[in-house]
Amino acid sequence: MESDQHNRARQEEVNGSMFYALLSEFVGCVAINLFGCASAIQLMPVLTVTVLSMALTFGLIYIVCTVMFRKISGARFNPAITMGMMVINKMKLFRGVFYIGAQLIGSCVGSLILYCIAPIDESQQFFHRNYSLGVTVPVESITHVQAMLVELIPTFILMLTILTTMETNSTAVQQLAPFAIGLVFIAGICAFAQFTGGSFNPARSFGAALLADYWAGHWVYWAGPILGAILAALLFKAAFENNLRDHEELGYEEDFLEHEVVDEESQGPVIPKVDKAVQAKTTVEPGRSTN
Repeated sequence: MESDQHNRARQEEVNGSMFYALLSEFVGCVAINLFGCASAIQLMPVLTVTVLSMALTFGLIYIVCTVMFRKISGARFNPAITMGMMVINKMKLFRGVFYIGAQLIGSCVGSLILYCIAPIDESQQFFHRNYSLGVTVPVESITHVQAMLVELIPTFILMLTILTTMETNSTAVQQLAPFAIGLVFIAGICAFAQFTGGSFNPARSFGAALLADYWAGHWVYWAGPILGAILAALLFKAAFENNLRDHEELGYEEDFLEHEVVDEESQGPVIPKVDKAVQAKTTVEPGRSTN
């Protein structure tokens, strides 16, 4: 009876944590698509939209959302990253499928909010906008295969960054993870926005494409990031995971020994000094008795 009650309570706890994790992924993706895609819309000629401004917006919003939700859901916000985690068994299939659903819905809601607040083009009907809404489209001068590779490479680096900074036992490294992830997006968008728009996230591209109803070359924003994330996850599993764990264990032992020496020097027991004359009197020669 007690075992059944314990199992039921445990299941309720799991369901509750799952709900909040999905809510975190949803809210994070809403914010990413809303703020990030809004930075790509230019309404005033005086305020020029630059690649740097878009890169900073995406990077900063990723940092903020990762700081907020990494303890609740792991702060994935990306179907490609979620699939990579599932491939190396760092996330169960059931949980991963729900994560991807929450990410896609959140991205669509974020783009929908942007769609609603963007100015109405008077020559069009209501909800028809003359703005891109942050849609990512490969530039015409490259092939779709090249565009896929462009999306693959930064996502590969992103996945390795997440695995080596967030999936570690080092608290100091974990605290730096959100900033490392944000910097990957800033660097990636600055480098590759002119090729593909710099998405590296299928959900981010999907939400914008759905609301703008523009699907040209959309498949590259799924194939590239997913392949990049899976390849990075497999490389981490094969080459880096055990090495990283060994370094963490060695680092812990060295840190422990260092603290132990310091403690002995600073807080160890104080040994009283003995006067040499007293020591000589109390020294017993071999073979003699003190009696």
